[in-house]
Amino acid sequence: MTYHTIGELYEETKNLSLKELTKKIRTTARQKQKEFNATMAATDPTKAVEISVRMGKGYRSIDVRIEAGEFWRNLKSEVNQQEFELNLGWSGSNSWERWSKDVWTPEMRQLYPLIELQKELQEVLDQHNFDNSDSQIDYFHTRFYGWAKIDY
Repeated sequence: MTYHTIGELYEETKNLSLKELTKKIRTTARQKQKEFNATMAATDPTKAVEISVRMGKGYRSIDVRIEAGEFWRNLKSEVNQQEFELNLGWSGSNSWERWSKDVWTPEMRQLYPLIELQKELQEVLDQHNFDNSDSQIDYFHTRFYGWAKIDY
């Protein structure tokens, strides 16, 4: 989402409560989980992921969490060490993702499907949202705050 944006599904879902919208997004996330696990975990069950979608407490937010399987956790540990050694950013930040793919190690390339899943889920959130914020004048106006994150 960028300055003054309206997601493409906002109009058809604008009358839903945050609870109803969370359920709708959860349904989409479960479908994406099934698709991901069908391709990635078909030969190796440790590549399976679990996705949870929850309403935040205290303010209007929808949090999407991708619980990475054992394969991804072990791979991420290796990538964190390589990231530090290559001085691409601080470990755990996925800052190497923004760098040229020429410097990616084979392990970093293996993480790419999981990062793509995260981006797809963020797009699902953004499609139902609007953002009329202007941080230069400290004005924030969104339908909800929402992030898709990977828990390794």
